[in-house]
Amino acid sequence: MTYHDVRASWKFPIDLDLTIVGGINNLFDKTPPICLSCSLNGYDASTYDLPSRFAYLQANLKF
Repeated sequence: MTYHDVRASWKFPIDLDLTIVGGINNLFDKTPPICLSCSLNGYDASTYDLPSRFAYLQANLKF
């Protein structure tokens, strides 16, 4: 199983140390293989990430 994650960041060219970060985990929305012996939603949560795509946005400010 291969997941594709992307992440990009940009540091603002200003006096404050401000950085914006954004990304998407599981870009192509691949589902993990079915686990028949697992009791949690039919997939092995100790081996695979949660199913479905996940996007995030983060702002870092240092002063």
